[in-house]
Amino acid sequence: MRARNRETPNFKTLNNVPHREVKTPLKRLLHVGIVLEDFERATNMFVAFGLHCTQVIERMDAGIKIGFFPVGDTSIELLCFTSPDAMHGDVIRSQKGPLHHLCFEVDDLEASIRTLEKKGAKRIEGFPRAGAPGQIVFFYPETTGGILIELCQVTSAKNDRTSPI
Repeated sequence: MRARNRETPNFKTLNNVPHREVKTPLKRLLHVGIVLEDFERATNMFVAFGLHCTQVIERMDAGIKIGFFPVGDTSIELLCFTSPDAMHGDVIRSQKGPLHHLCFEVDDLEASIRTLEKKGAKRIEGFPRAGAPGQIVFFYPETTGGILIELCQVTSAKNDRTSPI
């Protein structure tokens, strides 16, 4: 039996750039957005698991109810669309599966948008715009590997783990 090399390999990215040399404007994973149909049932289950719901936001104009559950340095964002024809665009509402989006905190939203756009990401029309903790932007999933990506420049220390869309 051969001994395994326990050293960390020098993983390569798709562009053949060593992983530890890749620069990113992303500071941390701010939250993971999960879409569900029964908000109360899911909220009760998360509380039963020992998590604490720190904030619930219901936006009638957007047809959405959102709950935030901090976990370590990030949060789980539960999303329940309450109205089929509210203000959110088709792209955001049509994201399939329970994992809806990943939100990353950035220091400079405009610079981060330029960086991602240079890499081929295309922002969704109507963004950036205000979210609960600051300015947010979403990118089309087909330009970000099939994942709906949100960036947020946090401007409110009080709500730095939340970002209703």
